[in-house]
Amino acid sequence: MGEGDSMKNRIISVVLSFFVIVNIILIACAFNVTPLTIKRDTFVYEYGSEISTKPQDYINANEAILSQVILNFSNLKNEIGEYKVSATYLGVEYPFYIKIVDTTKPVVTLKASTFNVHLNTEVYAIDLIEKVEDNSDIAAYFIDENGEKSTHKVFTEKGSYVERIIVEDQAGNQSASLRVKIVAGQNGNNPTLTGIDDIEVLKNSKFKKHEVIGPAEYDVYMSGRIKAVFGKQPFIEGASVEKQNILFKNYVMEKFL
Repeated sequence: MGEGDSMKNRIISVVLSFFVIVNIILIACAFNVTPLTIKRDTFVYEYGSEISTKPQDYINANEAILSQVILNFSNLKNEIGEYKVSATYLGVEYPFYIKIVDTTKPVVTLKASTFNVHLNTEVYAIDLIEKVEDNSDIAAYFIDENGEKSTHKVFTEKGSYVERIIVEDQAGNQSASLRVKIVAGQNGNNPTLTGIDDIEVLKNSKFKKHEVIGPAEYDVYMSGRIKAVFGKQPFIEGASVEKQNILFKNYVMEKFL
């Protein structure tokens, strides 16, 4: 065999070796190609929203593969946080994360825009609120111009005060501040008491509300003799001296309401 034939055989051997190596690499890659991929590492949901349990929302794969995928959400909780979950296909586990966040601000409705309160009484912001729309636990505060928050206030002097109320959820989201008017030193919406014709009530007897004070929603009982005069201050027999100059309306509210 000549030198030319030897060179030719070497070239053929090199070419064959190259194709063998390429085939080995292609076969190895074919075995390593995954039949599915996770769309992203972390999926984010708003607290209180529905979390999908459909494999196609998390996985890229054909329908035949998706039908055999099993999602494992056993570590998932209905609480704010990040949770490790997984998808399993033919015994192979593909991990990913679900993160639950709360970015929604509370929506607040007040009971009224003006509130009458007693002096030296703790007034809680939460008691002035009719409804809060939010999916997590909340707290209500009075907030001042410096941003200082307090759950309640005490008004020690008569007058009208303009206050701002906010609601904050456990994630720190704050509602829009709402303005309220606090009138301190008022008794609130008291019943209107009106008299009729002169009437006398004997000691140890009782009289019906409609006989003396019209439609007020209260029954009144007295232990002395009383003469209620329409449009005038009544004289209360048997009462202490300091009670003599009190209007019947005030007397009823103080003693019985």
